[in-house]
Amino acid sequence: MIGSQGGMDVALAQNFWINIQKYRDTWYTILGKKWPTRILLLNQNSDELRAGGGFPGTAFIIEFNAGQMTRFQFYDIYALDWNLRGYRPSPEWINRFRSIDYPGKSVEFEIRDANYYPRFRDSAVKLNELAQEAGIGKIDLVVGINQKLLEDIVRLVEPIHIEWIPVAIDHKNVTLVLSMLVEGKKTITGTPKWTVKILSDALLSELHEQGKQQQAAFVFASHVYNGEFVAGSRRADVQQALDGLGIFDRWQWEKGDWVYPIFTSISRNKSDRLMERTFEINHTDRCERVLTLRQKHWFDLVEASRIRSLAQELGLSDKIKTLLPVQGGGDNVQYLRFILPPGTKLLPKSDPDFSVADSNSIFTTIDGYETTSPGTTRSMTLRYVLPEWYCDARTEFFKQPGLRNTRVVIQKQGANVYQKFYE
Repeated sequence: MIGSQGGMDVALAQNFWINIQKYRDTWYTILGKKWPTRILLLNQNSDELRAGGGFPGTAFIIEFNAGQMTRFQFYDIYALDWNLRGYRPSPEWINRFRSIDYPGKSVEFEIRDANYYPRFRDSAVKLNELAQEAGIGKIDLVVGINQKLLEDIVRLVEPIHIEWIPVAIDHKNVTLVLSMLVEGKKTITGTPKWTVKILSDALLSELHEQGKQQQAAFVFASHVYNGEFVAGSRRADVQQALDGLGIFDRWQWEKGDWVYPIFTSISRNKSDRLMERTFEINHTDRCERVLTLRQKHWFDLVEASRIRSLAQELGLSDKIKTLLPVQGGGDNVQYLRFILPPGTKLLPKSDPDFSVADSNSIFTTIDGYETTSPGTTRSMTLRYVLPEWYCDARTEFFKQPGLRNTRVVIQKQGANVYQKFYE
């Protein structure tokens, strides 16, 4: 059988609940049972993809002590980064940008860019390090959600009316409305990103008034089960408990043929919202694979008109010229990594811009850069051979959290044998 990762199956769900019970003492420590604890909750924008789901534009810091929540505070992610001091070398993908503060060097590695590593546990370790440097303190657990969760919960109570926002908010426009207000720097308090906090408060109020907290909990659980929710910890006991759930970074335990593509947007715009992607993975031989990725950038006159119209409704007519490129009118530029079984070899006739970046006991990374201009389609191809012990009649495709509008086609000798579409 050739297949692709789907949702949560029964066995995985059973394992999840078994391990919730098995590690219950660890979960209690997260709630401050033995000592004060701190959780960093990242609100990620998948219109700008990052390894764990998207650009973390805002965050909540949540603290517990003796089983009681003692702090629940909203932050603009930039406000946290402003507390960092000194130069921190950035990973390779950020090195395409130049630093303003440190001439001759790449941009510094900050909290907003730490959602970088293939395994979110490694991002959590880095975030803990940066949080301490920023004066936040040690982080016991890092959790990341992406905006699809927001859209699905808004759908339960829509439309939402906020007094100073002249547009009714629903699941179809919530992401764009928030982005337009933030990028247009329109707010009634704090920094523009405080609009996220205002909407969050309004959404919680609507859930309470309409009695739909339970439905929202089910939506939340479905995102956890389907891999759209990421979590990691610097603490070995917490990470062991997270690993035991069998949900997070599932690809690292796969024994056969698998592939995990990771997009990291360096577009400096929201064009991932408009990208349509198709992966074709062809089994040309028992161990050889040809992977083709096609990306289409759907920004066109219709989308431009939609943004102009919304800008006018939001009182941002004077910002249209600057909003258009930010809201998808610019090039979609990606640092693209293909995470593959350890020992995988890249073959000749692959895209010349891609090469093996890393090979360790857990995975092999093939990476490069891809640019897709508005209204165009871009294709790239990799040819690779798997180690004998990973050769399998099926291919497991692991979807990056936040990746949307993506089709996966598995082929054998050029004939389609499996397809799946992620909305």
